[in-house]
Amino acid sequence: MPKNERLPLAFTAVLVAILAVLGLTLRPTLGSWSAQVTNSANSAGTAKGELVRTCYDEMQRSTEDYGGYLYHFHTPFARATNDSLDKTTWAATNGTAIKPNQTWNVDTSQQAPTEPCVGVTGHAYLKGGNATTGGAIQSGLSSTRTTINTTQTPVTMPTQFTTETWVRTSQAQGTIVVNSIFGNYDRPVWRVQVLGDGTVAFQVRKAPLGTDLVYDQVRSYSRIDDGEWHQVVTTWDFTTKEMSIAIDGDFEAAKVSKSDLYRFTGANEGYIRYGYTGGNNNWPATSPDNFLGYMSFAAVYPTILSAQDVARHWEAREGVRGWTVH
Repeated sequence: MPKNERLPLAFTAVLVAILAVLGLTLRPTLGSWSAQVTNSANSAGTAKGELVRTCYDEMQRSTEDYGGYLYHFHTPFARATNDSLDKTTWAATNGTAIKPNQTWNVDTSQQAPTEPCVGVTGHAYLKGGNATTGGAIQSGLSSTRTTINTTQTPVTMPTQFTTETWVRTSQAQGTIVVNSIFGNYDRPVWRVQVLGDGTVAFQVRKAPLGTDLVYDQVRSYSRIDDGEWHQVVTTWDFTTKEMSIAIDGDFEAAKVSKSDLYRFTGANEGYIRYGYTGGNNNWPATSPDNFLGYMSFAAVYPTILSAQDVARHWEAREGVRGWTVH
């Protein structure tokens, strides 16, 4: 090959070598960024290129989207918090923000050995005010005080609502949540009750005293008295009388109620309470009244949560990677 033809080839080879070296030294680093998890309740710290959302985060998002009231029950009471994210969707009769009432007792010596939601700790233990069998009052306990009254003022229930509560119990008994005329007892109109077979019923009735014997319920087929954490969700529509119940992210039963549901509208009527019913008469199925076990998170939303919402809350109990779009 003539010398003047070899020079361009040599130059080309050198240029290729230079570009190869530059490619190696200037190659961008992929996957090296990290993000701080902004959820202060999550103990995971930082995550490589991802954010972690928990079941409690998802409940907070739902109250931000729809309104309502959200609680994390801590023990002892000094650490109790009301995480209400009220968007004035509900009306308290005196126009003030709803705050937890301090007239409740829990057993502060016990804490759940497991958590319902990754990184979120501290839950109320409700000792209950009656025995597992026979309904006898245990010595030294007041039934009206072994409860958590979460509304300091009366509240008018919206035309549609959903309850969501995370519970852990080994006892086939007890009221999870109830709506009554007074703060700690008397004339309840709807409640979520653990029945004697370990299933859960959402019960409604037409009159506060139940004297007309018009009532109805929808029951789960899953039991929750196995000592594990469970998510219990119920829905009601005042217009259509449709009611439903979901356990652990799945809707298990729904129906059109044969009974209306009384709606408190008076100036001193309508409190939401956890752990104890009071006025325990004329329900379609009964069990000893007091809940015995742990509660962690509870919410009442002024809408009917979709099946996707309910499943998302449950699936986030072990942490969800990335921001959920819905």
